Amino acid sequence: MKFPEFFKNSTGYEPYPFQELLAESATFPSVIDIPTGIGKTASVILAWLWRRRFHESENVRQSTPRRLVYCLPMRALVEQTRDNALLWLEKEGLLGGKINIVKTGGTDKVDYYQASWAEKDKIVVTTLMGGEEDYNWDIYPERDAIIMGTQDMLLSRALNRGYGMNRYKWPAHFGLLNNDCLWIMDEIQLMGSGLTTSVQLEAFRKHYGTAKSTQTTWMSATINQNWLNSIDFGVELGDRTIFKLTADDYKRYGIRKVLSSNKTLKRVKMDPYDYKVLADEVLKEHSPGTRTLVILNTVDRAVKFYRELQKKKPAAEIILIHSHFRSQERSSILKRFLEKPGNNGTIAVSTQVLEAGVDISAKTLFTELAPWSSMVQRFGRCNRYGEFDDGKIFWIDLLGLGDDNLIPPYVRETISEGRDFLISKEGNNLGEEIFPLINASMNDVDVIRPKDILELFNTDTDLTGQDIDISRFIRNDRSSN
Repeated sequence: MKFPEFFKNSTGYEPYPFQELLAESATFPSVIDIPTGIGKTASVILAWLWRRRFHESENVRQSTPRRLVYCLPMRALVEQTRDNALLWLEKEGLLGGKINIVKTGGTDKVDYYQASWAEKDKIVVTTLMGGEEDYNWDIYPERDAIIMGTQDMLLSRALNRGYGMNRYKWPAHFGLLNNDCLWIMDEIQLMGSGLTTSVQLEAFRKHYGTAKSTQTTWMSATINQNWLNSIDFGVELGDRTIFKLTADDYKRYGIRKVLSSNKTLKRVKMDPYDYKVLADEVLKEHSPGTRTLVILNTVDRAVKFYRELQKKKPAAEIILIHSHFRSQERSSILKRFLEKPGNNGTIAVSTQVLEAGVDISAKTLFTELAPWSSMVQRFGRCNRYGEFDDGKIFWIDLLGLGDDNLIPPYVRETISEGRDFLISKEGNNLGEEIFPLINASMNDVDVIRPKDILELFNTDTDLTGQDIDISRFIRNDRSSN
């Protein structure tokens, strides 16, 4: 089966030229630098699946790693990516286990999935994140598998200190996740020290060697190539292959529509920060029958603003989503938000959990000033597919309000990076603008060194009965939002 036929059968759409090129290239690239909303996730998952199962060359099929390890920074991103993979595998008749699919707003949604390894030629999708069952994927190392999870669960296992699992199984997961795997690190601008650790792990594998070939591909629409430099083993990593849109892609109407979608930029006028003023502005700009997304930088401000909106008793449905909800509640809320808006529309109040990866499009976006990489990702949630003629982005200039208490969880230097650009583009269509490069550095993160990784081979506790703390190599968030 040729890749275009395979891709259309899985997704219902013809592949773009870059998607076909990725699947048919000699090797997977080191970096995928593709704008948001064009199908990066489908590209890599279906390219791996086609190369592993359907490529005409046996050498390609055998050289494609048997495990696809898809790593994301947040639970909400994992859940949506997992559901997409389940639907694609089911359409190809390759899904291991039972699945119940329901129609929601004319779109297929996963209602239930129970993994099963009974059929040897099927592929099980395992989810590794807090509170999820891992489906015993490690018992079947010879099987093809897709393993999805948060950076906490996956990187801790790759460092031989797996979170939330029996310590006596640490070496098994350590071996399996460092051999015969294609690691996809997605939305890397949100990973902090986890990104640096993934780079070092790739370098360690190249330097020390592995029994079976393993490769890492880093993906983001807002990538800084300097993030991917290894402090120890630059030679081992070699020259990075960077995958971008081709000239033929820019000729496609669907891509041109996304890249040039109308997003008029305006600054919210208020001083000091006032939830009532902001609520009035959001309700005034909200369009019935559409989504309005409000992204605030802290859970506390999101909750307070949500309550202020409730006092106004608008006709639109109001939804609040942030990381402090329990898993089941958050999944239920996210499903409500992803449903097609009713006649009165939907207003979602969120924190960073919706700024990247989640496949949603809002006609109107309100956002507080944040690091430039985060701002670019948030802009990608507005008029994502160019379906509206008049998408609108409103930004709240936290630095212009004169209150340093509004800056955390970020610092002044990081959120000031794109401020001058936004001020200069007031009233412009951001869909027609060329954004400045992402300059944020990774200098303030802990880097795992060769001495550290060698020490982690020993799973014994220290003299005090404690294990080596790897948390600083996994995540360096100042807060959880």
